[in-house]
Formats: sequence, C-alpha cells, structure tokens
Amino acid sequence: MNFKSLLLILLYFYTLFGNAQGIKVEYEAIPLNHASLILKLEGNAKYKDRMIQMEKKVNEVLSKIPFFVVANSKKYQFSYKEIIEKDGNQNLINLAISKVLEGESIFVDLKSESGYYSASDLPFIRKVSFNSVCWEITKESKYILGVKVYKAISTISNSESEYKMLVPNEAWFAPELSLKGGPTAYGSLPGLILELSTPAVTFKATDIKTGDFKVPLMEVNGKEIKTHEEFVAYYDEWNKKNMGRTN
Repeated sequence: MNFKSLLLILLYFYTLFGNAQGIKVEYEAIPLNHASLILKLEGNAKYKDRMIQMEKKVNEVLSKIPFFVVANSKKYQFSYKEIIEKDGNQNLINLAISKVLEGESIFVDLKSESGYYSASDLPFIRKVSFNSVCWEITKESKYILGVKVYKAISTISNSESEYKMLVPNEAWFAPELSLKGGPTAYGSLPGLILELSTPAVTFKATDIKTGDFKVPLMEVNGKEIKTHEEFVAYYDEWNKKNMGRTN
C-alpha cells in the first residue's frame, strides 16, 4: 500500500468516525474574465476601458487570496485568509472578496440546512437554504490532489433566493471525504467539494488537512437574521428613502 492510499483511508475514517476531528481544505480562486460582457455594457469606450482595467486589477488580487473550508459532521465554514497588498489598496481586496463571497464568511448549519452570509460592516446576516440548489450527479470523474471526485451539475429551485453570481454552476465532490461542505452555501452533496465554479470564479482545492480543526460558532452579535428576499427588500426600501438625499 502506497502513502497516498494510506492517506485516503485515514481521511475516510477521520470523516466517518472522528466527531472531534475536522477537515480543512484550502482553495485557490481562479477568476473568470468578464471583459467581453463589459464591452456589451452601455457607455463610451473610455468608460468601458476603465471597467476592464478595474476588472483586471480585482482579478489579480483575487488570485492571491487563499480561501478555505473547515468542516465537521455538523457544520462547515467557508472563508479566506487576510492578505496585505504591497500598495495598501484595501478597496481592491474588498472588491475581490465581494465579487465571490458577498461578505467575510459563509457558515452552514447542516442540521437546519441553512447557510448564513456574515459581514462585519452589514447590519444583518443573510440566510439561505442550502437545499435551494439541486444537484444532478454525473458519472464523470477525475482526480484532485489524488482524491477521486465526481462532477455534479446544479439547478436553483428559486432564482430569487440568491444573487446569481454566487450560485454554483458545477462542482466536483469527493465521496471518499464523506463530510459535506465546500466553497458555497450549497454544499449538500454527499462528499466535500474540491472544485466549484460560479459565474464569477472557480475554486480549486490546493491542500487537504485533517486534525483538530474546530468550526467556529457563527457570531451573530445582536444582528437580525433575514432571508435573502427580506435582505433585498430592506435595501430596496433604503435606496428609495435615501437615494438623492444630500447632507
């Protein structure tokens, strides 16, 4: 038995029996280039060129940010490691994160089948049902980090229940890693997701570790929890009342 086979067996038993154990998967973000879509927007050539240059800068920053999932048998969290840009442009980092995550982290409670988008600068926590996305599991397979994964295609049951750019198109999940989770609020597949694509980005696993990785409790800090529809309605109303006002 080679080392890779032994590692997979250990991973399997950790996920199956090790309630005190957790798994941490690190991902690289591979952003999609939307230059062709930007060119179709209304506006003059200079405006479009500025948008394309901004898209390029945001994508460059995004590709440097390490993302990760920590999972156990009851819950999982998807978040990222802070980075410091050499030019100190925190705005670019914020734009890159918001492009693919819409906040600081996603916390999923498997018992209630609910996902929560959390951000320190927002007055609410946005809640979605991770069953809003249905998965069709295919027979197509490949290997990521020596682990066999299968392709699943997604459909969303209610397009009004989530921002379109955050809804996954497809995922590659590992039944051998039997915990649920991935870089999405919709990790309901029977195995950890090691690769996931959305309209904005592809996340691909770069490392898998097992150990005492405890999934942190979701910090509510007195914030109200709203469904996506309630969240959107609140900001629609806020915009109606505040747009055009001057101090």
